[in-house]
Amino acid sequence: YPDPAERVLRTDTGATALALLVFLGHGQTHQQAKDRVTEEVVRNGLEWLKGVQKANGDFHDHDELGRQTAFYAHSQATIALCEAYALTKDRSLYEPAQRGVAYLLQSQQPNEGGWKYQPQDARSVGDLSVTGWALMALHSARAAGLDVPEEPFQRASKFLNSVQENNGALYKYEPSPEWKVTRAMTAEGLLCRQFL
Repeated sequence: YPDPAERVLRTDTGATALALLVFLGHGQTHQQAKDRVTEEVVRNGLEWLKGVQKANGDFHDHDELGRQTAFYAHSQATIALCEAYALTKDRSLYEPAQRGVAYLLQSQQPNEGGWKYQPQDARSVGDLSVTGWALMALHSARAAGLDVPEEPFQRASKFLNSVQENNGALYKYEPSPEWKVTRAMTAEGLLCRQFL
């Protein structure tokens, strides 16, 4: 993106989730924060995410299948709900967080284990960029005590094997030979290994 100020993509889900993660990472929740205004801001953000969630568990705020922002935003919202639940054990967060996890589990590539911009099937190929966010969401869910089976982590490990080079010291975006190793994908691949 040659002009970093130009807005090319938009997702209110992603923006809301990332803003919430700043508060939650500082220990500010909808139940206990440095002041009532902060509590209200966090509560409003969480309520907005719960309100935008679709029946299938998807948090993304747009209906077009395959939007680049879809699984980034969904994963970020799932992380925010899981982190808020982990900090507060507020039962009103459990069900939406668990449905967000279920949507991620249903959307994983069934054989090779990656995620991409839309739910994957046996013919599709995931990418490490989206897969990293999805794995972070599953890791957050597991840390919060939600129900996350082990099998998706095993499939994700298979995907990571397909995008690694140099015995897992370097990583690339997709398994195809046309993709080259980058620093950003290597950092994400190594973080994913830590989640596993």
